[in-house]
Amino acid sequence: MVIVRDLVTRLGFQVDRAGIKQADSGFKKLQKAANALTIAVGAVGIGLVGALGFVTKSAIEAGDEVAKSAAKIGLSVEALQELRFAAEIVGVNINELDIGLRSLQRRAADAAIGNEEFAKGFRRVGVTVTDAEGRIKPTIQLFKEVAEGMKGLETQAERTAVAMRVAGDSGFQLNNLFSQGAEGIERLQRRARALVSYSIQKRPKNLSV
Repeated sequence: MVIVRDLVTRLGFQVDRAGIKQADSGFKKLQKAANALTIAVGAVGIGLVGALGFVTKSAIEAGDEVAKSAAKIGLSVEALQELRFAAEIVGVNINELDIGLRSLQRRAADAAIGNEEFAKGFRRVGVTVTDAEGRIKPTIQLFKEVAEGMKGLETQAERTAVAMRVAGDSGFQLNNLFSQGAEGIERLQRRARALVSYSIQKRPKNLSV
């Protein structure tokens, strides 16, 4: 349960409210046992009761936060969750990730309507910001294409310059993630999905977090 709680609170993995209500039912049973233990172990039992309630509240708040952030960035909730997981693995702060993704989205839109400075950054890594029908590519697609294009740059200085041109100041912080390339990012996304699936399968049947 520690793994699931950590993913929920740190990365914002979304849970539905029906599941949380079911979890509450299971937690109440555990709370009764914790109350009984309080007589014998004092503060330890009280701490357990408080912790159980905190997990439920945190899960709801994290679900709301990731949904709002995903909408602002233009990603699905699942895609943002997976990218946050990938960022954590390679040491990128998730707040910097979110900011960088929003900047990438805005700069791609600006490049599409003629901002040559931003367009030059995307071209440097072989990325066109629009599809065959002239529509801005999805943010997740642009992110992976930029990451893949970065592999063709010879120096770290070049990679940093391009990262900051297409993703703003946060581009510098995203270098560790860009360096994975498209395939590496997708591999980390698969790990995120597998971890969540495994955690759900292993949870107690009367809990749903």
